[in-house]
Amino acid sequence: MNILIVESRAKCKTLLKYLGKSEWRVLPTGGHVRRLPVDRKIHPPKEVKKAYWSNQPDELPNPPWFWTERGEAAVRAITDEAAKHKSVRFFLATDPDREGELIAWHLEGLLSDLGPCERVTFDEITKPAVLAAVASPRGLDRSMVDAALVRTFIDRLVGWRASKIAKHFTTSFTNSMGRVQTPTLGFVVEREMEREAHVPVRYFEVLATTILTDWRVRFHEKSSPDAWVDEKGKFSAHRTANDQLAQSAYSALAAARKIEIDAVKRREKSQFPNPPFSTDALLQAAGSRWGWSPKKTAALAGQLYEAGHLTYIRTDSTRLAAEAVEAGRDVITGTWGAGLLGTLPDGEVASGAQDAHEAIRPTQLEVENLPDLEKDVQKLYALVRARTLASLMAPSQRVTLSLVARCEGLDRTLDGAVGWYAEPGWRRAFSAASLEDAGDQTELIVTPGQILDLMPGEDGRENPELREDQTRPPARYKAHTLVKAMKDGGIGRPSTYATTVERLEERKYIIIEEGALAPTENGRNIWLKAAPLFALSDDRE
Repeated sequence: MNILIVESRAKCKTLLKYLGKSEWRVLPTGGHVRRLPVDRKIHPPKEVKKAYWSNQPDELPNPPWFWTERGEAAVRAITDEAAKHKSVRFFLATDPDREGELIAWHLEGLLSDLGPCERVTFDEITKPAVLAAVASPRGLDRSMVDAALVRTFIDRLVGWRASKIAKHFTTSFTNSMGRVQTPTLGFVVEREMEREAHVPVRYFEVLATTILTDWRVRFHEKSSPDAWVDEKGKFSAHRTANDQLAQSAYSALAAARKIEIDAVKRREKSQFPNPPFSTDALLQAAGSRWGWSPKKTAALAGQLYEAGHLTYIRTDSTRLAAEAVEAGRDVITGTWGAGLLGTLPDGEVASGAQDAHEAIRPTQLEVENLPDLEKDVQKLYALVRARTLASLMAPSQRVTLSLVARCEGLDRTLDGAVGWYAEPGWRRAFSAASLEDAGDQTELIVTPGQILDLMPGEDGRENPELREDQTRPPARYKAHTLVKAMKDGGIGRPSTYATTVERLEERKYIIIEEGALAPTENGRNIWLKAAPLFALSDDRE
């Protein structure tokens, strides 16, 4: 009997359908089955206290391993199933990443006396991929296992020692520090300190609206001695600190109620599509578009992966497999014509990233929607499919008219702009999925000397409008923008982005206020008082 072992129970039914019940059994582990000792109530206190174990040169430590919460029951279920058969062969199909390789290593150590253990991996849960994987098993990748072990030992060494220090700086019973968690917390704390140090700068601006577009009075040039700049020295031509100048511009527009086009500058620009989704890009896109937390997006993507609709969802790569490129180009040609095909993409991999897996994409690009699934799952699938197809399509062609206008009685000009897509290109993929409008494709004719009347004010807003305001502090991170900061800072990996943000909230180091992340007092103390104790000195030799 062949026994296929996976991490998630949700995969089992689908995999068994592909493999057949007569020769196969599929059983889950629920994740890791063994771990380092952590709980004094059930593990030897002496081992729980250890942060490192002795080792020989060029060898990793060999610490004692103990069952995880679900590990013993999962392995017992596997061994019980094996005992029912005269002979068994184990296929270790844990996730195709470092952690999955480590779980497979543990399983081999626990099961090898009962039968041969083979390692198999697949990046998508489709029948061809699964059958191909079990037909070509391999041995464990010891380099990946060692990499996972090193991370585990470093997490223990850094986190264990640092967390003991942390309790002296917080009032929480859930003290925790780590090489990913703590610097991620640092982004939130440092942003909050920027906000607190912000000194607002007052400004005035004058706006007007015509049927063609919105306009802003241009008050100053950058070289002007009275040019307006914000607290960071950034110049804005459309803002002024001179309230009398702003009032004068407003009065002139209110009296004339019309403007005259003075100059028109045409610009054409190609806009290329984004590459297919990597993990961080998917978390950011769903967060930005729908306000979803990384935890929610990761969970829904996991459902799609386990049901066989998406490829593996933990990846740094934007590379597409050759068969996916071919399938995508067939869909594009059949839907919009060969004229919308783009150049073949070169998959990109971030510096220091692993390219073990391709980008996140549908396993069957010809499948347009999944009507039997929950609405949010359908939305996420549509987004991934649109982004994948768009990456293989031609650039959009955007035409922009930059406009300058004048008004009688006003010694300043007004700036405006209008634009349209001469060819929406890759945007058609998003439009077809009802994710966004392909954009206005109506060409506009605007000429100097054209007179435009100001439109009546509406919704309680005057036209023209004199606006008095002040600069705002930098925005707090949201969960998905914090993921971007992690990726840009080289902190964490695809499997940890969502869980790290979630853990900071669980530890009460951050709280969510109006959808944004703010540090608690404990969070501040961890970053500002505890973390510096582990930083290297700047004056080290």
